[in-house]
Amino acid sequence: MHTILPVWNIVRCKFKLFCRFIVHKLKAKSKRGHGVHSPFVYNLIVNVFRDRKKHEPFAGIEDVRKMLISSGDTIKVNDMGAGSVFFKGDERAVSRIVRYSSTSRKKGELLYRLARYFGAKKILELGTSLGLGSMYLAAVSEDAEVWSIEGCPELAATAVKNISDAGFGNIRIIEGSFEEVLPSVIERMERVDFVFFDGDHRKQSLLWQFEQCLGKSTGETVFVFDDIHWSDEMEEAWSEITSHEKVTISIDLFICGIVFFRKGLPRQKFVLKY
Repeated sequence: MHTILPVWNIVRCKFKLFCRFIVHKLKAKSKRGHGVHSPFVYNLIVNVFRDRKKHEPFAGIEDVRKMLISSGDTIKVNDMGAGSVFFKGDERAVSRIVRYSSTSRKKGELLYRLARYFGAKKILELGTSLGLGSMYLAAVSEDAEVWSIEGCPELAATAVKNISDAGFGNIRIIEGSFEEVLPSVIERMERVDFVFFDGDHRKQSLLWQFEQCLGKSTGETVFVFDDIHWSDEMEEAWSEITSHEKVTISIDLFICGIVFFRKGLPRQKFVLKY
């Protein structure tokens, strides 16, 4: 049986995250773009962050989520990253994985809008989980190609089934640890237009992934980092990433961080409400 961590541990973690959220809100500029002195970022706010249109693929992906939430299945999960705040042990209910570990609807829709806005075709996802985030990215275009790496065999197998049942034929799931398979995946990709980092919440591992992916990035590439305020380590990693010499624009939305490598733009860091 899956085991839930003591309630106090969960409350403590959520309280820390809430405190970080309050700090973020105090720093963040308006979601309407007031006070943002960058045409590039202002256009992003107007056309992506403020876009609330329910695009056609959303309903089908959310039907998959509903099916998984109602599932009575359990799977064995071997955490290769920083571990889970909500679970201990390796047997977990699929329904709880969806609620606590999978890409949320709000974040999935953001990934879709971002990748679509920038016309991403070569997409890499680090951390497949049950495949919901992969579907949002793949739905951007039939020409899009999503490579997704998942270290847990049973999660990878479940994601493959979910993706197949949903009718997506442009997603490749690669099973294995990031250390083992990321270099070979990067080598096989001609470039990366969009990378979603969502598989390992340890600082050094995330920084290593970042450096690996930089090798196939271009001036048009977009990197999205999940859970940048999840822990002190993640905040430290985010700080180092945004200070990297190749990063020109960084945006902290709290639920994730986004970096750009656009030449000709002044180096700026933004904290925005979303």
